[in-house]
Amino acid sequence: MILPIVKQQFHHGGLCAVPEKITVSHKGGADARLGAEAFVTFVPSTVSAADAFVRFAPDPTLEDRAEIYRVTVTADHILVGFRDARGAVNGAATAALLLRGGKVETCEIVDYPGCAYRSILIDMARGLPEKKEIETAIRYMALAKYNRLHLHLIDDKGPCYRSKAVPEYAFLGRGGQCDIDDLRKLEELCASYAIEIVPEIEIPAHANALCAAHPEFKCEVENAHTWAICPGNDDIWPFFEALIGEVAAIFPRSEYIHIGTDELEFRALPTPRLCHWDECPRCAALRAREGLKDRCEEFYYVVERMHDIVRAHGKKMMMWNDQIDISKEVPVSRDILIQFWRVAGKGRGPHEGCSMEKFLEQGFRVVNAYYPCTYFDIESYMSAEKMKTWTPYTVPEQSPQYTDQVIGGEACAWEFGNVENYPFYSYVTPAVVAVFGDKLWGLGEREHDEEYRAALAAFLFGDPSLSELFDLIGGILPPRKPGMLTYTDPA
Repeated sequence: MILPIVKQQFHHGGLCAVPEKITVSHKGGADARLGAEAFVTFVPSTVSAADAFVRFAPDPTLEDRAEIYRVTVTADHILVGFRDARGAVNGAATAALLLRGGKVETCEIVDYPGCAYRSILIDMARGLPEKKEIETAIRYMALAKYNRLHLHLIDDKGPCYRSKAVPEYAFLGRGGQCDIDDLRKLEELCASYAIEIVPEIEIPAHANALCAAHPEFKCEVENAHTWAICPGNDDIWPFFEALIGEVAAIFPRSEYIHIGTDELEFRALPTPRLCHWDECPRCAALRAREGLKDRCEEFYYVVERMHDIVRAHGKKMMMWNDQIDISKEVPVSRDILIQFWRVAGKGRGPHEGCSMEKFLEQGFRVVNAYYPCTYFDIESYMSAEKMKTWTPYTVPEQSPQYTDQVIGGEACAWEFGNVENYPFYSYVTPAVVAVFGDKLWGLGEREHDEEYRAALAAFLFGDPSLSELFDLIGGILPPRKPGMLTYTDPA
């Protein structure tokens, strides 16, 4: 067994003689980096296909299916066949995992994903991660066959990078900022694994740093809170036009730009974070001019303005779900990809009659990031027990008729770079990437038996016999409590 568990595997009863030095050849169709880079322990080579141990070649006999691949292991070489670039990477990952697991049996594997959208969110805005940490996470993602990386770039403390388009937008958080060139290097690394980056900015809430840079973006209310910007100020649109243009240029391969839109208000917190649109005269003038009857419709106006900006830059838009009152028909473009994470709680947005299924009923496509199962910053959210049965189609429950509209799932690592309060990501992330990735790939129920644990140990450590470590830490997902585990050597 390897993770993610493959769809079809036919054993031929022999063993492959693995050479001491692995050589790789490419034959048309795939970028030369795709094969070599995905083999994290391999030595890239320019040898001929006839002499290489691992041989890549397009395979027109494969079913016409996105990301499909075939790995054929013979007595003296491994052949990876594919139809597209992602298939080449997926096949490379499977071949690498076969070799990491010890002796390699002759076999044929045909495999493809269960979900079209398989993603991890890494929060860079609430603590800038070390370059090594995020690059390691990306390499594990490639090995687990993910095809998206969601980068949370901006939050209430400002952007995690030094913007050239809006340089006045200062960073007020921890860990400093990176340069645009650093983001471009992440883009290049992800490109080598055919992983698409989904960059996220924030509007209209989480705006404390933005309102510090532009006090005129606050609502015209005495002692106005800086949590949310004022849509009645037309100057915000050139600002976001410049910001979206910059993000689109940094990540040219990205199909989507995520605009946030979550948590517009926290009325129930001891220290409230407020939205003043109801009291603001500029917002009232905007609603009168645009024929908007209430604050909810003002929010949809913001969403549609951003939708137009994103589309003008050749991208599609993605957003969090919690501020859309989906209990009734909503004037929101149906080509917006909804990331479902929760129904808003009391004092935090619309909730009566809202559900993930309501989005599906109204024709939206959805990425399932339901926080009690997919957030791994807190141990009580994502757990090994939940990962036995969870799939994007099981929790939250939805009618089978909408299955095609749930295009996948995403695990979220909030405050990834905040090592002071979240010191566990360095050792938790690889295990989560493997286990969650297996659920997105295979969609079935899992028993975390000895065979599964051996496959996970091979994925993480290159040695299936190290599965006994999971008994020492109490399960296949390490504890997420500060001080529970420490290390000096990542190996």
